Amino acid sequence: DFSLAWAVDEFESNVLLELDFEREARNAIRCRALFARHPSLSDLVVVPAVYQSLSSGRLLVMDFAEGIPVTQICRAARGEFSEALAQHTQAEARELGFQVARCLADIFAAMVFTYGFVHCDPHPGNILIQLPSEGAHRTGAGPKVVLLDHGLYRELPDDVRVANCGFWMAMALQSEQGIQSHCASMGIDRRTASVLPLYFVSRSSSTRAGLGQPISSEEKAALKKQLADAGLLQGGDGSSGLSLKGLGGLAGRVPADMMFVMRTMHLVADLHRALGGTKAGRFWTYMQAAAEGQWARPERARGMRWVSDLLSLRPLRARLSCWLFSFCVCVREAMLGLLCFHRADRSRVQFSLAATLGESCGNGSAESK
Repeated sequence: DFSLAWAVDEFESNVLLELDFEREARNAIRCRALFARHPSLSDLVVVPAVYQSLSSGRLLVMDFAEGIPVTQICRAARGEFSEALAQHTQAEARELGFQVARCLADIFAAMVFTYGFVHCDPHPGNILIQLPSEGAHRTGAGPKVVLLDHGLYRELPDDVRVANCGFWMAMALQSEQGIQSHCASMGIDRRTASVLPLYFVSRSSSTRAGLGQPISSEEKAALKKQLADAGLLQGGDGSSGLSLKGLGGLAGRVPADMMFVMRTMHLVADLHRALGGTKAGRFWTYMQAAAEGQWARPERARGMRWVSDLLSLRPLRARLSCWLFSFCVCVREAMLGLLCFHRADRSRVQFSLAATLGESCGNGSAESK
């Protein structure tokens, strides 16, 4: 039978967390401190300051943060201007949307891969944008992102965070062995591990297409068969409909913390796309952050090991490792791009797991048992 027991349990615990204002205050203070020290995002992320002496378990007092809803930037990128953006041209609005999209990807990449401390409710109502002042573009200043509502966070154990970094690097290099190995370290079975790349990067380890690029109709059919083999679609080719039992089983096989990370990345992806960001750009941001995150120290150890790091040349080794990874990915993507060019006569389509499941819902009735 299809069970939602896991969802009910998570909903109950998360409602209690959202109502614990003392916990929310601690989350906000910690998030603010982390990004205040970030080498490239410290001037771009705004977390309202908490007044602990005035706050309690039932009352949270914070700074008032100026800003416009991120949805106004999304609409402006499509040519629908609000009063706050009325002075912008269409080209300026598109550039603003792209800057905000890039900043959001950088922020949540740092949370997931560097800190392992993840804001798990980044819906549009929890994100404001502070526009640069007039003339600020001359100094290179860009928009700032205001993060609100810090009640729902997930903290990844450091071994899980590092394994997740390795998982993303393996997806970039299409290494099936690496994908399986790092997923096993996170407590994810082989069957589930084979499907997760379709969720995160819209390709498998055997797909011959670059990150975010269209795939052939034959490859899409093969990916649908892979989903059917994993139990997410009914029928041998997934043509008879969505399997709710399979979806429920998948959720039950992924650790709860990773389910929330997946949900967070899905919400960020929706915003990123609405702001005009590209799928390939978002993937590249995450993969670079994953390569750097593998070398990040646990938060509690960062202030104690700088001497040993210096003597062991850890910073230099980290830079070389990240550079080598980026070089390998660039070479692989270039080769895949050439392959796609030589196969340009074939019809090619974009693939996404959500769209494919949606298509299957339209092709057949959803299975409940």
